Amino acid sequence: MAIIHRSKKRKIIIGAILSTVVVAGGITVFVLGSKKKKADELEMPSGIVETEKETEQEHKVTDDMVADDERYQHFDCVDMFEGIYAGDLIDIRINFPNGEDYIVVSRKEIKNIDEKGIVLKVNEEEILKMSSAKIDMNKYQGTRIYAVKYINKNQKSAISYYLLNEYVLTLCEWNPNLVDKIFSQDKIKKRYDFEQNLVKFQIEKEVG
Repeated sequence: MAIIHRSKKRKIIIGAILSTVVVAGGITVFVLGSKKKKADELEMPSGIVETEKETEQEHKVTDDMVADDERYQHFDCVDMFEGIYAGDLIDIRINFPNGEDYIVVSRKEIKNIDEKGIVLKVNEEEILKMSSAKIDMNKYQGTRIYAVKYINKNQKSAISYYLLNEYVLTLCEWNPNLVDKIFSQDKIKKRYDFEQNLVKFQIEKEVG
């Protein structure tokens, strides 16, 4: 009788473990008890929002991928406000004295920061954009290059629409290290119109 009683008791315990159901916040979890393995079956409600942790992991995988033309480079021409640190995501923008404002490079993680500038991972096209922007800053008085910080890492990347100066844009026509060719007559025309607006603004400023 003692043997039969223990057998029945063992079956009752195993049955209880196999049928354990935990319900919390619309998520049903079936738990299979075992010393070697544990199986969890999750039924997520439709339309559930992706958690920030999962999104950060997804971005981390993307950000850690390295293209053949990417390099670490130090930039000393970017205005930074207090509260930007290594690991933050930023857009680098350029603001001209006539009020025109462009995104030069977007969604760059700051790899290092010191009193002289910041280190970013950039590709060939982005290196040329930053070079062109620095020339513009030195050429047009009152122009500044500055950083804006993403509020959180879930935000999508902005689109760069800065117009390269004519000299750098011409270089892009034959640069063998560019993955995508960004040279076009249309961009040269837009850049020309942009510079004419700047010249007009400066003349009006001097006259006024």
